Amino acid sequence: MAYRSPEMVDLYMEKWIDEKADVWALGCILYKLAYFVTPFEDGGRLKILNVKVDFPDAPRFSNELISMISKLVKNRS
Repeated sequence: MAYRSPEMVDLYMEKWIDEKADVWALGCILYKLAYFVTPFEDGGRLKILNVKVDFPDAPRFSNELISMISKLVKNRS
């Protein structure tokens, strides 16, 4: 569930599932590699649907990496 994009979490929204779901999963994997947890681990489906991503303070990574991960999971248009 943690690597599913919003359109895969709630199929009743009837949104088209395309390569954006793969981009979402890549963002989740990079977040997991950096912080050892998934970005939506503690919030479940609602946090995924609202695309609420929090970045821990430690370990601290470059702003470019944090920005890239954020863009990967937030680009839903």
